[in-house]
Amino acid sequence: MNQEMIKPSRMNKLLDESRKFQRTRVLGYLFVGFVSWFSVQNLLAQSGGLKPEFQQAFGARGVGLGGACTAAPEDATAIFWNPGALDVLERKTLTLYASNLLLGQSQLIAYAHPTVNIGTFGAAMIRVGLSSNDIEERDENANLIGNFGYTHSLYLLSYGKKIGYNLSFGVNAKIEQQDFERSTSSGFAMDFGLVYKPGWMPELLQNSSLGIIIQDVVTPGLKFTGTPTKTPRNIKVGFAFPFAIASGADRFSLFLDMQKSSYSEIPSSFHMGTEYNYHDTGMLRFGFNDSSAVFGGGVAFNNRGMNYRLDYTVSNLNTLGGAVKNHNFSLTIHFGKTKIEIVQAAKEARDRAIEARVLENERINKRLDIERLMNDGKAKYRAENYLGAKIQFDEALRLDPENATIKQWSERAFVQFKQLQEERIASAAAENLAKQDELRKQERVRGYLENGKTHFEAAKWSDALKEWQRGLEIDPANAELKDWIAQTHIQIDKKIDELIREGDRLAQSGRYPDAVTKLREAVQVGIEDDSKRRVIDNKISQWNSRLNFDAAYRQGLVEYERRNWKEAIHYFEQALREEPDNKTVKQKRRLANSWLNANQEPWLNTKIRKDWQQAKRYNSQGRYKEALEILNRIYELQPFKTPILVELEKAEKALNE
Repeated sequence: MNQEMIKPSRMNKLLDESRKFQRTRVLGYLFVGFVSWFSVQNLLAQSGGLKPEFQQAFGARGVGLGGACTAAPEDATAIFWNPGALDVLERKTLTLYASNLLLGQSQLIAYAHPTVNIGTFGAAMIRVGLSSNDIEERDENANLIGNFGYTHSLYLLSYGKKIGYNLSFGVNAKIEQQDFERSTSSGFAMDFGLVYKPGWMPELLQNSSLGIIIQDVVTPGLKFTGTPTKTPRNIKVGFAFPFAIASGADRFSLFLDMQKSSYSEIPSSFHMGTEYNYHDTGMLRFGFNDSSAVFGGGVAFNNRGMNYRLDYTVSNLNTLGGAVKNHNFSLTIHFGKTKIEIVQAAKEARDRAIEARVLENERINKRLDIERLMNDGKAKYRAENYLGAKIQFDEALRLDPENATIKQWSERAFVQFKQLQEERIASAAAENLAKQDELRKQERVRGYLENGKTHFEAAKWSDALKEWQRGLEIDPANAELKDWIAQTHIQIDKKIDELIREGDRLAQSGRYPDAVTKLREAVQVGIEDDSKRRVIDNKISQWNSRLNFDAAYRQGLVEYERRNWKEAIHYFEQALREEPDNKTVKQKRRLANSWLNANQEPWLNTKIRKDWQQAKRYNSQGRYKEALEILNRIYELQPFKTPILVELEKAEKALNE
């Protein structure tokens, strides 16, 4: 409950003033006084000011840790504990919480929605009090005249974001509202929080974290009893130290929190909690909320892609009649994809889209090639060039082996070609039966021709050409042999051009080894054109050079990141032998050499030192571009000065993230 600094004398004064109302709401104000007394006894256990209700503990896990939850909330209650921890959450998270009070209940519902790039958003509602029929309203004669309730509510909108250097920040915008009988008062407030996960800690404390939150930086001004009240600002500093034990799947964590109010009447408090986590399925917790011990635990399980965690904590509420058990229950649900899974899914979808476009382009190109081959084949068929037509149809059939129409055209061309050949043979035999020598010669030629055809059908074009050349040695004027030779050269040229185009396409997509393989296949097919052979040789040389450059440069970057400066320089120099004018590689080689020879040499002059100090301040302020301009200038003057290199690397990494 959000209250001004109230002491017992002030409480009595409020009760006296209430008697001036037209009707005395006896039980109602007794309830307010009782809640105030209980808050003093339970929260401070001493005579001092009241700690505001919404600066207490909410959530069974946080309560079970003794209220030491500023550094590592781990669920949607981060909205309340420390919005700076929101962006640490990997999945969408919903947390429900309920707790009994001496009178009424404490309830919370919170939801956190992480995004990949713009941080995590959250919303929560906290309610403390009684329902509208739980308090009896009586007149000054104790006659019942009605019922009313009392509620104290807090509505929060939150945002958290990782900002680099293992640091996250968060902010809450809050509306605080009190409802008593028919009176309502509300006010606006804000919280600011930070979480830092140091990467420089020893291995044992590598996953530790530090959390800081300032609650009610902007304080709500509530006017409920006639006098405006201000909620004191509250600063909490927390530490979390997880330790892996056994196989590494179990963890033991220690949590420490210190709390300081801006009101001197409210004493500082210390909170401590411990948690044992068994394989993320069972948890045991023990802690001290100031001097009060708390115990709790939880169980977690997965079902249909969602993670459920049930938490319970029991503590004592101190009353005049003794201690009363305070039971705290929470249900937390983690659902949806993690940030890493979202990024991976987007990448896979992008890759699938690219693959689909490539396949579609290949399908279109294939269809266009088939149409071209069919048109060429039909034109040759009409010109009675049945062999040329069959070659075109067979090439189209190779692209679409199941196409019945193409098969019919190929068979028709072959029948016509065969008939034409038979007619030519018959005509030649009828015209010159006497020329047996010529016939034997033709038989030999026919043998070479058929052997060549066999090789041709098997795509062994070089062997086919050898057979037909032997036939031409016998019959230099043999048109059929020349026709086959000419068509084969055309086929070879087409195949070579096709392999060159395929090699160019592979090279454009960066697949240089496959591109070189295609060109070597083209060479094996047989190239008679010297100029084309020179083009292929040049491309093979260029692509091999590119392969050497890429391999050397990538390895240089790997060694650079490993800070193996000599190896990095070695690989950068290999890359420069392939591309001597590459400025990027030159710069990387120079930086590697600077790191290799880095030292703590004296500053050349005061101006360089002052410029370095200014650049360092810019880096710490996140003004990396301005820092980089200064550092590049003084780097040219002292390229081996270690402090300059450190700040230069820091600015470049920040700008490249």
